[in-house]
Amino acid sequence: MDLVLHLTDDQVDAIAARVAARMAEAPQRTRRPFTLREAAAEIGVSYETLRLRVRAGTVRRVPGIGKVLIPADEVARLIEGRA
Repeated sequence: MDLVLHLTDDQVDAIAARVAARMAEAPQRTRRPFTLREAAAEIGVSYETLRLRVRAGTVRRVPGIGKVLIPADEVARLIEGRA
């Protein structure tokens, strides 16, 4: 059995706008964290500088794991100069 929907152009446009809005939000929620080296390269600082800032607590890291990972939103914050 197939389901067939008959939508007006306005309804299709409204659905498309809602999907686009959700997709615009998604990268922040779904982007994977950066390794320390990846984050340093993305931000434009040395690996050692970023490592020291993480250790000092001025840069957030993903908690609870042994490997140092920097959340994507933290990298974005540092790039935007809100450090």
